[in-house]
Amino acid sequence: MTSPAAPREVLLHVGHGKTGSSFLQSALANSIEELASHGIAYPMAAEERERVRAGGISSGNMGPAPARLVQLLKGDWTGGATVPVDRLLLSSESHFNKMRPKGFMDKLQRRLPGTSIRVMLYIRDPLDHAVSCYQQSVKRGGYTGDFASFLDDYVTPGNVSAFLAWLGELDNVDVMVRNYSRHKTTLAQTFEDWMGIPDGTLCPPSVKQVNRSMTNAEIALQRAFSDALGWATAKFISDPLCEHLPDVRSERPAAPPEALERFLSRMQGLIVRKGLERHLPEGEHYHLPSLEEALAQFSAPDPAPVHQFSEAQLRVLVAAISEEIRQATDGGGVLQEEAKRAAGLTDKKVRRKRLP
Repeated sequence: MTSPAAPREVLLHVGHGKTGSSFLQSALANSIEELASHGIAYPMAAEERERVRAGGISSGNMGPAPARLVQLLKGDWTGGATVPVDRLLLSSESHFNKMRPKGFMDKLQRRLPGTSIRVMLYIRDPLDHAVSCYQQSVKRGGYTGDFASFLDDYVTPGNVSAFLAWLGELDNVDVMVRNYSRHKTTLAQTFEDWMGIPDGTLCPPSVKQVNRSMTNAEIALQRAFSDALGWATAKFISDPLCEHLPDVRSERPAAPPEALERFLSRMQGLIVRKGLERHLPEGEHYHLPSLEEALAQFSAPDPAPVHQFSEAQLRVLVAAISEEIRQATDGGGVLQEEAKRAAGLTDKKVRRKRLP
């Protein structure tokens, strides 16, 4: 018995961001044979699979680029499975923001007309999610602002509403929503339940915490480097800290009381205005703390904060920065490469402008 020429069902894990995606994707990379034994293909390049199994962070196996999807479906969509499979699992949290504008779902449905598509969307309570998103934006996005400014721009529940409304207009698409805040300790089980496979099938990653958030000292350092030298400094500041010291406990950023009050009021209005209580399953609704509860979770900003690093953190930083300096002296390093890339993009733009 062999696998069919095309999958009978496509399973899409779409995030959104900061809802345990890295943990789940590491578990999936560790469980490719186990998934195949239940008829599910999770195609992944061998080198990426080994990197993740060694403790590296995974971003899933398929982003929202339609060209990559077509390439996969034209080739061996089973990922080289040695047992018959008839379901295809694709995972990337970038689907949440980019699937619709890139035309991914349209391409998928045209390539596989009539095929059942099932979507797993994880959400998270707004305040906790804002904290985690702020951390990630500083850690890898080059964000240099403070947490209060970030809170004022946070709109994820509104994006969830628009995403669910769009999916609801599509044929043969079934959506499951789970709130990460309710299932943080049983995340793998919720994913297994969605796929219809036994509890315990997924093999958890070797490290207890995948893609951890940062301490306030680490946040301050990364913000300073990003402000001075750009987002690429994450490669030798936050990335090595989080990958080599995964068990360091993260900290909540300071937050002014007035910023928290604005945020909670705005979120309450957004949830009501978008009708999210009606569109989310019972037990998965958003929860907002009272202002008093929120104030108890955050310290007020210190006008002259003092930051501390452990010896282990200092050793990781010194090693990573020293390596960047060594590479830079030879014309390499992440900053040199980013400068070359930026210059190349600039040159291309200039050349295009000169064309008639």
